[in-house]
Amino acid sequence: MSDVANGRPSDRLRTAREGAGYDSAAGAARAQGWAPGAYRHHENGTRNIPIKVAEEYAQAFGVSTGWLLGLADRDQRSYAEEIQSALYTDQEAILVRETNAKTAREYGIVILHYSRLSALQGDNPSFEGNDTFALDISVLERLAPGRSETPLTFIALHADIKVGSTRIEEGAILLVDRASPSIRRQGAMMLYTYAGLPGVSTMYRHPDDTIELIGAAGDFESVRVPKKDVRLWGQVIWIGQQV
Repeated sequence: MSDVANGRPSDRLRTAREGAGYDSAAGAARAQGWAPGAYRHHENGTRNIPIKVAEEYAQAFGVSTGWLLGLADRDQRSYAEEIQSALYTDQEAILVRETNAKTAREYGIVILHYSRLSALQGDNPSFEGNDTFALDISVLERLAPGRSETPLTFIALHADIKVGSTRIEEGAILLVDRASPSIRRQGAMMLYTYAGLPGVSTMYRHPDDTIELIGAAGDFESVRVPKKDVRLWGQVIWIGQQV
């Protein structure tokens, strides 16, 4: 399946289906009990594949969900582990950028810092740890067009704690663009800390120097707080539910 290493999830889905011995999308859908129309949309790339559906496809076709969505499996990314020391023991920024650029060219992936959402709790929050997360470069290009050459501004966060928004399930992965630690666009989804707790919310700035956090207390509720009391960490570009 290396020939689709840089392919879209739809390309990977077609390859997985063919590799599992199904000659047609309709035949695979019928055999597995899926709605043929919905499956064809996913294989044609006209609709994104929800992660729970991707898990079902992956199990049926004998591939990993990570490979299917373009997210490199953490237990199958030896190439990422080989360069981890270069990323985190050498502080030369130029070397880090060159290493990531080389990995992107040779493997079609970028290496992101990987941390836990709970690391942002408390009085001195930080993105602790030096673990890595391998992301298919085509996924990053779709999520942040034109930004794939600057992958070090992105971080992958494991949602190991619950946040107010019910849109984020515990165990999801959040991709955060740390190059945008301010509300540049009204209604952007931002990662923040408030009163020592991390959260993710759609945000609006108000003229009275307050910020409205939509969904901070539930999907349809909002909280309005002084701007000075909120620390913004970056814009959330993916919340782990669909790519």
